[in-house]
Amino acid sequence: MLDMKWNLKSGELLAAVNASGQLALYQYDQKKNILIGEGKQVSEGLALALEWNISYDKIVFSDSKGKVRVLDPERSLEVLNEYSGHEYEAWTCCFSVWDDNLIYSGGDDCCFNCYDLRVDSTVMKKNTKSHNMGVTAMISDRCKENQVITGSYDEKLRFWDERNLKYEIQSLQVDGGVWRIKQRSSDGRLLIGAMHGGFCVVINNEVVARYDEHQSLAYGADWITDSLAASASFYDHLMTIWSIK
Repeated sequence: MLDMKWNLKSGELLAAVNASGQLALYQYDQKKNILIGEGKQVSEGLALALEWNISYDKIVFSDSKGKVRVLDPERSLEVLNEYSGHEYEAWTCCFSVWDDNLIYSGGDDCCFNCYDLRVDSTVMKKNTKSHNMGVTAMISDRCKENQVITGSYDEKLRFWDERNLKYEIQSLQVDGGVWRIKQRSSDGRLLIGAMHGGFCVVINNEVVARYDEHQSLAYGADWITDSLAASASFYDHLMTIWSIK
């Protein structure tokens, strides 16, 4: 599995993509056991990242062929939109939580793209100059209207106004390639998986805490509570749970 996201509206549906180019939906049964979903082939390459929209009735995913597709989970993962947005791997993607017609993607070609679902096969906006290396992570900020946050191999978080993607609003050095960005919606704090830089917590554009007990690449990360986080690293197969004071 290369990425997985819960449907927070139902709380019982998990979407996951894998290195075989499949997307699968998993669900709890009445005894709270996870039922294994049947994967559907959705890509000729690796399916790298996915995200639900704010209404939880669409899924966007990106792949190693540079493709970005939007699927309907209620119609057997039917493809609704398809875009050839990147020359190389499309590492990351997301929906805007402020405009359900907009999706974003980032790729190994250093491009940060915006698409309008009302316009087929066209990149609406493309930023090719801001990121010095591949765009590897992104979220639509649930706490600040019209803000999108991207992360890159160039070790920076960048904050954008989705109405103007020509220049970032601000940026922050996190001392490691950004592989994961997880937001705690209660106050907007960010949990960052920064590869060689370990894990860090960002509040108001400032690194306020860092966790570097992993001896390998810092990849997986998510919040448990406002002050409790889970993290996972690559080569050592280690998962830890730690608190932020």
